[in-house]
Amino acid sequence: MDQAFIRKLTDIIVANLENEQFGIEGLVHQMGMGRTTIHRKLRAYTQLSLSQFIREVRLQKAHEMLQQNIGTISEISYRVGFGSPTYFDKCFHEYYGYPPGDVKRNETGIKSQVFDKPDLLHLQQNEAEERKTKFPASFYLKHGHALFIATAVIAVLLLTWFVYSIYSKNTDVPLGSDINQIEKSIAVLPFINLSDNTDNHFFADGIAVDIRDHLSHIQGLKVISGTTSEHYRGSPMTMPEIAEKMGVCYVLEGSSRINNNMTRVSVKLVDARNDRMLLSETFDREISDIFSVQSEIAQRVSDKLEVVLSEAEIKQIEKIPTKNVAAHILYLKGRHFCNQRNRESLTTSLGYFEKSIEADPEYAMAYAGLAEAYYIMTLNFHIPPPEGFKKAKKYARKALEIDPDLAEAHIVIGGVYAWSEWQWEKARMEYLLTIKLNPNYSTAYSSYAELLNLLGQNEEARKQINIAIELDPLSRVINYLNMRLYYDQGKFQEALKAWNEYTEMGLTYFNPYPYYMYIYMYLGEESLAYHSFYNYLLTDTESLVYKDEIQKIYEKFGTHGLLE
Repeated sequence: MDQAFIRKLTDIIVANLENEQFGIEGLVHQMGMGRTTIHRKLRAYTQLSLSQFIREVRLQKAHEMLQQNIGTISEISYRVGFGSPTYFDKCFHEYYGYPPGDVKRNETGIKSQVFDKPDLLHLQQNEAEERKTKFPASFYLKHGHALFIATAVIAVLLLTWFVYSIYSKNTDVPLGSDINQIEKSIAVLPFINLSDNTDNHFFADGIAVDIRDHLSHIQGLKVISGTTSEHYRGSPMTMPEIAEKMGVCYVLEGSSRINNNMTRVSVKLVDARNDRMLLSETFDREISDIFSVQSEIAQRVSDKLEVVLSEAEIKQIEKIPTKNVAAHILYLKGRHFCNQRNRESLTTSLGYFEKSIEADPEYAMAYAGLAEAYYIMTLNFHIPPPEGFKKAKKYARKALEIDPDLAEAHIVIGGVYAWSEWQWEKARMEYLLTIKLNPNYSTAYSSYAELLNLLGQNEEARKQINIAIELDPLSRVINYLNMRLYYDQGKFQEALKAWNEYTEMGLTYFNPYPYYMYIYMYLGEESLAYHSFYNYLLTDTESLVYKDEIQKIYEKFGTHGLLE
């Protein structure tokens, strides 16, 4: 029955092979079964997700066509549903271990096939029995020694892999360190609130935030942070223009409308490079089902981008954080005010996070939000450090009791270790774990870079801050830290360039001239250093009374006299 089920899935895929748009949705529809049921049965028999299975059938059919020499590689790539021959070549090479052009050479013995793939196209009822190949007794007598050696070698390799996999969990090289090499990149723009009630914009924003968060946990996808996406809310720019500004290939936009207990969510996925619509759908559901809608949208986006999801990633996407929509909306309001980063907004965010927890005491994200708010307020000296760090750690621990894989809580724990308890290695491990859990979490990379800078590991710190900028190019905090890292490392020309870009983008949230003064001093630009200091005085009316005196000090002693 299992093999009949797999054959039916395969036959449907082969029948729709040339349709590039055919994916999970079409397969589920033609099977006439629930998506969850199909997914569970498929995983039990093949250990593959639906998207992986579709791709493997396409690739095996391509391999068969190449063997039969019925077309060029490009022609075959389109015939098996790949929209790009380049992408087909990449997927084929990853799957078989050699490029499509080597298929015929493999048959002639010039190059041996690296992997023996299960044949999904020609499953037989007696497949299980056929795999148990029987050999005569003389074979074992003749080749027993060789078989023993081969078995021992395989055992050693398996043991090596096992040890490596355990060790790699604790490596200092973050899983996101190759983020710049990821081909699939996307920005999720703020969703538009089409409800009559303007207060429902929190609900619309929340949908975009949650979809972005789902996509952020996918290893093969680069997702631009919400901080940068927010700059393009209501922008008159076209999708290709926005994508070019953010350095992404794809853009997702959407809207939501609430009517009583129902909501309508509409989304559009655009291939910005070709200005081509890949997905345009509307979901009419009850508000209580919004989390399932968000998960479904995230999976459909990943299907359209041909990103293969692991079992852990599917589990993360399908996770329901709370069954209480009211608690979620309160959390979103808290998140909104927490992101503004000033004393008043942070204090407001505490109230919303606390109300969210009252509505659902088991809502892990609300505890994580509370922990982050206390942590930021402590760093900004709005709360005495011992008290603030203690509360931040307390609520982060509570969040992890509910959800041990919550990246937003681990990063707070790492921050407390780094800046309160001075436990550098524990902080390092928390930051690395955060990046592993969410490979698109820009704040995790910048926080880790700050720790590495403190420890004098400048080269690795630079790598991490570059990744953070790639994911969140318009973040004030990250761009400020970028300049500070150059400055602390004595790279003053680079610091000046970074600071100029920072101020030109309008990202400064405090007076930029003191840093200009110090940078110019180290560069030996006395006049520019003085003018930066003078401009700083112009922003402070109380200091203006000293401008003549300061001018005399500068003329007599230079900028060093001003510092004294």
